[in-house]
Amino acid sequence: MCTRTSEGAHSRVVDAVGPGRDETADPGVGTRRRPFGVLVVALIQVATVAIALVGSLTALELPWEGVIATYVQEHAWARLLIMGIGVAVVVAVIGLWRMRYWGWALMVSIVGLSLLLDLVTWWRNGPETGLPSYVRMAMDVVCAFYLNTTAVQAAFRAPPVETTAPVVGRATDGPG
Repeated sequence: MCTRTSEGAHSRVVDAVGPGRDETADPGVGTRRRPFGVLVVALIQVATVAIALVGSLTALELPWEGVIATYVQEHAWARLLIMGIGVAVVVAVIGLWRMRYWGWALMVSIVGLSLLLDLVTWWRNGPETGLPSYVRMAMDVVCAFYLNTTAVQAAFRAPPVETTAPVVGRATDGPG
């Protein structure tokens, strides 16, 4: 149970169970804990980018390249696009780790796109889809699951904005 007290131009939240903490500047900033799901998603995405980077530097064929592999081999712009997506993943991980809403939104978009590409790969390959493709798909499903858990969504939800009722003036003398 929390109560809000006014002290001049600032307000302070007092927790009835524990000691009060001053939240005069921006409630929730710096006080939110990082949920376990953020750690899982960050580790999976950083590992994926690291493996892709090693794969591109050593010409190692990555098991999940499926649909994209043929475009990368045939079109030089595709490799630039892949590098851009890798940079976007790193930026999203940084935003996610710093508990920024834009980081969460960007990561949800990237994971959704990745799931779509996983499904297109599975659709094109059919019964020849290998275990590495299923592992990649499973990692994307785990990321999507954790990004949409209640704890992670609550951590990125903006704190409620306190609204005040409009001041209604009183007429002292009446009309005229």
